[in-house]
This record gives sequence, C-alpha cells and structure tokens, in this order.
Amino acid sequence: MKDIYLSEKKDLFAHFPTCKFVGKNLIMKEAKLENCKIQDCQIFAPLQLENINLQNAIIKPRNTKHEKQNIFLSEKYFNFLLNFDKNLFDGIKIGIVCINAHICNFAKKLFETMHAEVETCQTSFDGFTDGKPTQLPRGRTDIWFLLDENAKRLWAVHAGQTLNGDEILYLLAWWLNGQNKLGNTVVGTKFTNLGIENKLRGLGIGLRRTENLENEKDIVLAAAQNGQIQINWENKQHGALLAMRALASIYLENKNIWQRVKENKYVQVFKTIHLPHTNNLDDVIQTFVKFYTLKLKNQGRVEIWIKDETLNIMVESIEKTTALVLAMDIKKKILKYIKN
Repeated sequence: MKDIYLSEKKDLFAHFPTCKFVGKNLIMKEAKLENCKIQDCQIFAPLQLENINLQNAIIKPRNTKHEKQNIFLSEKYFNFLLNFDKNLFDGIKIGIVCINAHICNFAKKLFETMHAEVETCQTSFDGFTDGKPTQLPRGRTDIWFLLDENAKRLWAVHAGQTLNGDEILYLLAWWLNGQNKLGNTVVGTKFTNLGIENKLRGLGIGLRRTENLENEKDIVLAAAQNGQIQINWENKQHGALLAMRALASIYLENKNIWQRVKENKYVQVFKTIHLPHTNNLDDVIQTFVKFYTLKLKNQGRVEIWIKDETLNIMVESIEKTTALVLAMDIKKKILKYIKN
C-alpha cells in the first residue's frame, strides 16, 4: 500500500465527497492510475484525479520521515567490526565490488581505518563465467570481495581463484573453531560440496544440510554455495560484512589456507527433466538415490529432487567422467520409467 497525494483539501472533498482525508496530501504528477474504482478500503498510492472513483475510503498522507537506518551500516556496527579482533591490515590491498554505494563506502572506511589499501568499484555484479567473475576491475589487489546489492551474498577472489559460499564456509569454520567460538556443527545446503564436508570433518566439525538457511537460528555458522552467509555472534545474526572482516583476518594469519581451500573438491554434474504433470515419484527417487550412491562406493553422492515441475539430478564424484556418466544414466532411466 502507498499513499495518495492530491492537491488541496477542498479539491479532494469536491471530487470525493464520501471519502475521509487525513493529514496533508500532495499531488504526485509522475504517477497515475486510470479508470480505477476503489471502495471501502484504506488507500495508499500516488494518483492523479483522472477517471478515478473512490468511495468510503480513508486517504492518509505520505510519511515523510526517513526510514530507520540499517543497523548493519550504523556507527555502532562499524565500531563492532573495527574491534572484532586486534588485527590491522598494513600492506594489504582489498578490492570491493558492490552496486550499493552505502555498503561500498562503509566497507572502504572500515578497512582503511584498519590500515588496508582499499579500491572500490560501484557497479552491478553480473555473475561468473567458468567459475570466474565476468567483470572484475583491473589492478593489483590481494583480495577482491564481491557483494550483491544488499550485502546478503558474498564471494571472494584471491590469486585468480574465486571462493564461493562453500569455500568461505570452510575458512570461517576453521577460523571460528580456532577461537573456540564455533561448537561442533555448521550448516550447509544440499549443494554444499562433499569435499568441503570432508575437510570440515578433518577439523572435527560436522556438516548438517538444510533446505533454507534462514530457518536456522541456534547455530553459529551457515552458508550456501550461492554466497549466502549467516553468522550468529553475540546473539545477533550477521552476514557478508562480518564475513568480509573475518576473511581479511584469515588471509592475514594464514595465506596458505586460502590457496588450499579448493583442494580435494568434488565435481558436481546437474541434469534436469521437465515433468508435464505432477508425478508421485518419491519412492522411485529414493530407490535411484540409494542405488547410485552405492555405485559411487563412498566416493560421491547423489541428490534427486522435484521443484516447479522440474526433476533435478545432481551427481557428485571425485572424477568428472564418473559424474557425467552416472547423471546421464539416471536421467535416461527416469525418463524411461515416466514414459512407461
């Protein structure tokens, strides 16, 4: 719902004698609704008077107060991140790519206060091609941080390697675990790479998979492959900004772990099948998952699920050829089952 802005109250009463007008109303010429009839409701929309019939409506004025400032871009949060640990980043050059000017400036000020050299690029982030960012500014940096416009998703680039949510999950788990802040479980999704799960297990940390990270409340760390990060710290949920702060400290303390984080990663192959109508395939799906997981001999895993009339197949294996062959085999046999 939005406000109706019109000119003088006498004009309002003349045009809409059955309506109640509350407060000051101003006209908004850039917006227009035509041939509308709205009855018995509270109206919020910038309108012109052209061809509008309102009856028994309560028309309220526009709220001119500024929206409450985002607490994650506040001075209080800045000070929290500044004192999150005692590291200073002398000699480290950090690049930040984000279309949101407030986030760019906030992060730039934060890292410069901690003695880092910072380059920002305020532009939209268009994703990846072959695992590499499609648009990355030229220039020498030790770390590039790539954020979406709301700073809910984060990717990092170091030495030409892009770290997705899986690798960031491992780095943050390693760091938090070293400070005895983590507990013994982190949360990922069905796409979290099995290689990352194995590396976490090597640290004595378990991985629990979930459908929706936002439903996770009582855990310290959760991350999705798409860059979504959730850190629960001091009874508050944090995201990409705190992750950036922590990743910079990890880079300072142990550069080698950044280079090793992609080791022993599994290959993931995806196939899809369009379902023309809803099929009861739950039992069939479970049978295929169990059978092909056994064929992988504990060297991978299989996920099959249905979403929006599409059956999705994911095969994860150490070897790309194995993953491709099994994914195609599963697709062919499921198609044959559906046809029959």
